[in-house]
Amino acid sequence: CLFDPYQLRPTWISEMDMFKEADDLIAEYIEDNPMEKITVFSTDGDMYQFLNKDNVSLHNFTKIITKQEIEDKIGLPIEKYVCIIYQPIRCKIWVRN
Repeated sequence: CLFDPYQLRPTWISEMDMFKEADDLIAEYIEDNPMEKITVFSTDGDMYQFLNKDNVSLHNFTKIITKQEIEDKIGLPIEKYVCIIYQPIRCKIWVRN
């Protein structure tokens, strides 16, 4: 790696946990900081679930992704969205009851 991922920007926070995925760490940070305005930069569909929080925005490196845009795309309210897993033959969508 040509750069230190813990030193990307002075005000950016980096965390690593050998036993957690990035979306788990982000979810914990969001839950621990409900008053902080948070922007998640990712193209990973797992991040859509964070759009149900008023203090979170999602950016796909090209534009801000809106809650309405995702609801239109998946045909579900964002509150019911958990994750989408793409497999070679099929796509699975899990929803909250």
